[in-house]
Amino acid sequence: MDGVPCIRHMRIPVATVLNMIAKDISKKDILKYYPDLESGDIDEALLFSV
Repeated sequence: MDGVPCIRHMRIPVATVLNMIAKDISKKDILKYYPDLESGDIDEALLFSV
């Protein structure tokens, strides 16, 4: 992904997950849109943003 931080070596950018959270998309819905993600991946994306 050309140096873009991604979730656990997947091709899902951290920024994508953070943007979904910023748009008030629930964790449950994010996991539905990206079934390869785990709940902890979303938590780690939030920690990355701090």
